[in-house]
Amino acid sequence: MEFQSLSLALLMWIGANSKFNEFETNVELPAVQFVSLAKIHEISGLNAGVGAVYDEVTKTMYLENNFDPKSVVDQGYLMHELLHHVQFENKVPYRRCNKEYEREAYLLTNLWFTQHGLTAPYSETQVLFQWSVCDEKD
Repeated sequence: MEFQSLSLALLMWIGANSKFNEFETNVELPAVQFVSLAKIHEISGLNAGVGAVYDEVTKTMYLENNFDPKSVVDQGYLMHELLHHVQFENKVPYRRCNKEYEREAYLLTNLWFTQHGLTAPYSETQVLFQWSVCDEKD
């Protein structure tokens, strides 16, 4: 499946499985760059646990060089970053801190995995606990 077609299909899935409807997910696709994991860590400011990142300023998704569009796992991580794009394009009013965006994205990523017969990659309890409280540095 061509990358653009995959991205559009994932936007439709987001519209069907999140609070965003088909009008809110009807956004221009973000730019995509395939880079090393070290570059993703550099962009995100994190050294571990990050395999992709979305830059809301440049509207660019950074995915690992070895991204496989046929992999359900990689599709799930692409969907996660596309959700961030949808969140920013719709200027979601609930944003008080980055954790609110991430909580929604982690929970939707878990749904993607379980709908495809895979184990959810994130503990729902941990997501709700770790990503629920905004602190001053957020």
